[in-house]
Amino acid sequence: MAAFEIDHRAIPPALPPAIIAHTDPRQKFATKPLVVGGLWFGMGYCSWVVAGALLDHADGRLNEKGNVIALPLVAAFVMTQWDIVMDAPSATISGAWIWHKGGGFFGVPISNFFGWFSTSWLFFQAYALYLRGQERGLDSARAQSPEFRVAAVLLYLSAGLTHVTPWLIGGGGDTVDGSGRVWRIDDIRESTVAVMLFTMLFSSTLALLRIGREHAGPANESSALCGFHLRAVAAFADEFRDHRGSSR
Repeated sequence: MAAFEIDHRAIPPALPPAIIAHTDPRQKFATKPLVVGGLWFGMGYCSWVVAGALLDHADGRLNEKGNVIALPLVAAFVMTQWDIVMDAPSATISGAWIWHKGGGFFGVPISNFFGWFSTSWLFFQAYALYLRGQERGLDSARAQSPEFRVAAVLLYLSAGLTHVTPWLIGGGGDTVDGSGRVWRIDDIRESTVAVMLFTMLFSSTLALLRIGREHAGPANESSALCGFHLRAVAAFADEFRDHRGSSR
């Protein structure tokens, strides 16, 4: 509900609407598609776990000095990375929404990314302030298994990797943004993958390394770290094969 409210109020009704979501009206809450709440919750949680790993499991140490400010900030950056990756193709090629006045980043204005960051930060900051005083919640975060945290990081990364296949096998041509400006589809696809590689992939890789190092411990760290990641990748590959087999 908070995600719906913040996202809805990000576009004041007195101003011309900046986004049009092309979904069935029966699937909306107020002016926003129902999927918005699910995306904010799912990707918000994954971003929180990634940020916690980058800050040495700070999500379990919010009562320590500085973590209650640092973790929401890093989580907001991680969350906004996802929007930078997916917004341009969504606003042009797939037509999920339209920026009527367009923008310099393939039809998306830079104000959108500032809005994503500030909204994400407010959301995470409020959660951090609440969780800081909840010892049971902090104990639960500290007790999370490395495999559970790895799964959240991989889910976050998979949202970016979905853009690789359209880049490799997708068709070319042109597309038009909300302002009528023409963009080459190949340019959007390639730029999206390039941005993903050096934002979402980098953050996810670093988070996985930090989780693996924390799990390995100081003794025999290199070999244990390598073995941990090999097991995590093997488990993810097995799940992917099972999914492909069941979908055939």
